[in-house]
Amino acid sequence: MTIQHVDSELLRDIIRTLDPENPLGRPSKHSNTERLTYWLELRAKQKKFMEKFQARRAMKLVQGLHPKWTQDGVLKGWVSIPSRDPPMVTPWWEQNMPEALKLPNSRTVWGS
Repeated sequence: MTIQHVDSELLRDIIRTLDPENPLGRPSKHSNTERLTYWLELRAKQKKFMEKFQARRAMKLVQGLHPKWTQDGVLKGWVSIPSRDPPMVTPWWEQNMPEALKLPNSRTVWGS
């Protein structure tokens, strides 16, 4: 039986999903591109969130309010007493990015 190239890539993706160690399941060009596109979308979404948060933070600071954080780096609310921001960490998608696309400072999310 002959399998078309497009179908063979799908078959490789299925085999990789079922058994990542199987040599037939090597990542196809399509699946690599799809994964990289997803990571870049996550990066853009995080950047947009941080821009909105910084604008909101500036607005709240004018009102005399400061962010209150949980131990895990999650925003809990706004209080009048300033506290330290949790440390910034590198998100998992930045850790998996190819070297050519990595950011110089990849610590873009809060965490503990």
